[in-house]
Amino acid sequence: MLYYRKDILSKMGLSLPDTWDDVYDMLPTLQQNYMNFYVNPKEYMMFIYQNQADFFNKEGSKTVLDSPEGFKAFRQWTDLFNIYALEREVPSFYQHFRKGVMPIGIADYNMYIQLSAAAPELNGRWGIAPIPGTKRPDGTVTRWAGGGQTSGVIFKASKKQEQAWEFLKWWDSADVQERYGSDLEAFNGVSFRWNTSNLEAFTKAVETRRCQRDPAAVGLV
Repeated sequence: MLYYRKDILSKMGLSLPDTWDDVYDMLPTLQQNYMNFYVNPKEYMMFIYQNQADFFNKEGSKTVLDSPEGFKAFRQWTDLFNIYALEREVPSFYQHFRKGVMPIGIADYNMYIQLSAAAPELNGRWGIAPIPGTKRPDGTVTRWAGGGQTSGVIFKASKKQEQAWEFLKWWDSADVQERYGSDLEAFNGVSFRWNTSNLEAFTKAVETRRCQRDPAAVGLV
């Protein structure tokens, strides 16, 4: 998601960027005020996907990053740091965001939890929005981005496939996922909030937090 400081952008008269061209347009204002936009220097997948490039050919036998689309994506990614002067290394976007020197940038779900749990002084002063995208010839904006995930796997050679399947159904069930997340948070605090992919468990947890007036639950559902 795109994280932004409402107070700082409003003070400078900046609007939320819809496309990367909008990001380029706002950079002079930010940088003239000793601020900057944050993009993880190691994150390039969104540029690959937004430019409709592929990592491998259809057979999966070789890379196709040397295609015109792949080169355009690579150039867009590197230009951010070589031409537009984004920071090539940032110790902590979270801390820079709190201080206001990076009032806008792209980060994952963990940033949301950190701000909600450990930055109470910013309550009401920040928000989230879709990441900037690339405008297509038909006027639509593509916002593809990469992300990490975990999966349950049953090996084909396993002699306990049925037992493994029963375990996975139990582990991924709404009740178990909700209980696991609640216990994890109760023992370790909000910063350990479990981001389950079970939608029913996620919805129940958010509704429970709403009743408890948890600021980290606002706007999630």
